[in-house]
Amino acid sequence: MTSRWAEADEDAELEAQRQKHKAQKRKAKEEKQRKLEEVKIAERQPAVEEEPEPSKKRRRTASPSQETAKEDAHLIEFPSPSYAPSRSLDLYEVLNNIEEGSYGFVSRAKLKASGDIVALKRLKLDHRSQEGFPVTGLREIQTLRACSHPHIVKLREVIVGSEPVHE
Repeated sequence: MTSRWAEADEDAELEAQRQKHKAQKRKAKEEKQRKLEEVKIAERQPAVEEEPEPSKKRRRTASPSQETAKEDAHLIEFPSPSYAPSRSLDLYEVLNNIEEGSYGFVSRAKLKASGDIVALKRLKLDHRSQEGFPVTGLREIQTLRACSHPHIVKLREVIVGSEPVHE
């Protein structure tokens, strides 16, 4: 009686078939690679009659003027007469605290020069975070700059202060 795992003629036949199949796959792969290389070489040689085609990696879907308009639409603009340091919190007199929200503290203040009553919002900054200025603050500034509804507070300016407003 022979073992089930003993090598037999059938095993040798199966192994030969596997080797033959592997060789056929290898030859097919080499042929495919050779054809790809021929196509690449043919593409590199410029045809005398034809103009070179633009790169197909990046296709333009809009004209250059439309592209610059799209790029400008995503930028936050703070129109000012000139580049200068931000005005200071010292120009305002804090009257009282209004409310504390998720992203900052809101206080009522009076502009010392004109006497106008305004709302000051001090953004909450996490000093432990390495991320810098909070994205939520930038988003809120951009939204307020874009709004012109009578029931929404008008953003007059963005100022920098060294003292907390909520104290």
